[in-house]
Amino acid sequence: MVNETKESEGPFVQTWTVERLQHSYLAFGVEHLRSFAASLSSSAACTGLLTRYYFNAAPGYRINAEQTTYDSISLRDLSFFTGFGFGLGQSSRLPSANGLSSNAAGIYLSPRAGFDYQLGRNLGVRTETIFSFMLFGKGSMTMASLGGSLFWIF
Repeated sequence: MVNETKESEGPFVQTWTVERLQHSYLAFGVEHLRSFAASLSSSAACTGLLTRYYFNAAPGYRINAEQTTYDSISLRDLSFFTGFGFGLGQSSRLPSANGLSSNAAGIYLSPRAGFDYQLGRNLGVRTETIFSFMLFGKGSMTMASLGGSLFWIF
């Protein structure tokens, strides 16, 4: 089904994730993406599962050289990754002045790529490109973002 009217929201996207490292190169988690207009109003969101594959190694606790032993390896480098998220996406905008709808709801896919860098023992920085789009459902919705963020390792 096609939307009756098309609207645009952006340029901001907020992303919240909770992830668990399954292996030194693979992470699984949940995500919530929400777009924001310049006025900080929001009406489009995606919530689902995500996975990241790290090409060299996932970031971990950063340790000092004095804390290492002869049987440990410490990597201090950019951790490049690629991945994707999928789940339910929806937009809930009010109808236009003519009463036409631009709402969308369905299954989304969000491919992504970027890198992580460990700043301290638990704190790191992430730069990431995400492009989310509706695979199927009512209407259509896309969100693109290039951003930076901080992350905390528990």
